[in-house]
Amino acid sequence: MLDRIITAKKIEPMIVVMPNARNRFLGSYYLNSPVTGRWEDYVADEIVALVDRSFRTIARPGARGVAGHSMGGFGAINFGMKRTDVFSAIYALSPCCLDAVEDVGYGNGHAWSGFLQFQSYADADAALEKGDFYPVALLALLSAMSPNPNAPLHVDVPIQEKRHELLPLEPQYSTFREHFPIRMVPRYRDSLRKLRAFRIDYGFSDQFAHIPVATAAFSRVLIDNGIAHSLDVYNGDHRELVPQRLETIVFPMFSSVLDKQ
Repeated sequence: MLDRIITAKKIEPMIVVMPNARNRFLGSYYLNSPVTGRWEDYVADEIVALVDRSFRTIARPGARGVAGHSMGGFGAINFGMKRTDVFSAIYALSPCCLDAVEDVGYGNGHAWSGFLQFQSYADADAALEKGDFYPVALLALLSAMSPNPNAPLHVDVPIQEKRHELLPLEPQYSTFREHFPIRMVPRYRDSLRKLRAFRIDYGFSDQFAHIPVATAAFSRVLIDNGIAHSLDVYNGDHRELVPQRLETIVFPMFSSVLDKQ
């Protein structure tokens, strides 16, 4: 794709680096965690330094952007909040996990009920073998947001089941919620205002039902905090149009806003 659109002069020549952030639970969420590793530092410090040493880069934030899809969209927003010393433009495609939505997505009862049955990492491995993704995704998210190396699953569990109902377990629940990007915006308002470009999108038919709800709510919080951004909503699902959007929207955006020399 890049060879084709660079040759056609649809974008400026650019270097695109694609780090793998999968771990045992399929996702690190690009956060530093004493449980799963320092993924934020790995990308923003180690990989960027390696690329600058190895390739013909413009080694400054004005020439670097970060984009991601789903968990990667969550990660891109995290870098936009915390690492404007490294990146100056952000594109989050269908970002997951922007808010602890209660009735869909990461708030769904099946996910929490399944997670609460885990006694060990082996149980999570077995769930993945059966294709039961959501409970393991919760363990991944908690490992990144609410790590506790001394707990049985190395996380603070924010939900309890009583009389067949799922209820918040305090203070763990309130602490967990504060780590979602929608609640972090006021804290990182000044950093987000420094971005040259901040763009988010989602499809109306996203299979992960929390994404449209949480992304729209996140955009409203950005507006309330005076943070310039673009929210693009389109007819599509979680995956189908991603290559097309990369070619026609994402890479052209970075080509237009990043330093050329």
